[in-house]
Amino acid sequence: MRHTGLHGTDPGAAGFTLLEVLIATSILGIMMVLLFGSMRICIRSWEAGETHMQKVSQMTVIQNFFRTHLRSALALPDKKQQPDDQEQEYFFQGEEHKIQFVALLPVSAGRSGPHLFKVEWDDGSESILRVALQPFLPSLDAQEADIDDVTILEDIKNFQLAYWGAKEAGDEPEWHNEWLDIPDLPQMVKVEIELEDEKAWPTIVVALKMAQDSDAR
Repeated sequence: MRHTGLHGTDPGAAGFTLLEVLIATSILGIMMVLLFGSMRICIRSWEAGETHMQKVSQMTVIQNFFRTHLRSALALPDKKQQPDDQEQEYFFQGEEHKIQFVALLPVSAGRSGPHLFKVEWDDGSESILRVALQPFLPSLDAQEADIDDVTILEDIKNFQLAYWGAKEAGDEPEWHNEWLDIPDLPQMVKVEIELEDEKAWPTIVVALKMAQDSDAR
């Protein structure tokens, strides 16, 4: 006849000792730590991938903006009456941190025809890149057209423009920091962008179609 232990328990019955329970609990804890660590790494990798995709998408949009609209820039004189002692002005005006030009918008944009673009880096506290867009209506100078003012990029550390071409006949083409009151368009426009806490974006170089057509003639 088997004798029972204290409190009626059978000392020979199968079961877990306290040491075995502690070991199992420790192993389970280690497994949970590894599991949650792996999940955290996966989540961080996912977030990093999404952030990278957003940056690539943003870069692509900005590059396409400059390539599409600068390529179709038009060489147009300002038809407003100028004083006799003042030289003729032109709508294409380029400086280090801003540029103005007239270009055609496609029908798919919802507002086709020639439009005046004004792109400027506001390097104040917000450090943003702004685009002002309005219909180009030289025959209706007295009529005030609607102007769309949009921020297309934020947190900019550096925004630099340069213009390739010869400013005067007989000069060799070279890069210039500005292109002001010149009847001919530059052959190319270079755009350099660097955002805060990021590497500089690849340089954007756009060949202007009207300038190429003029050279061909």
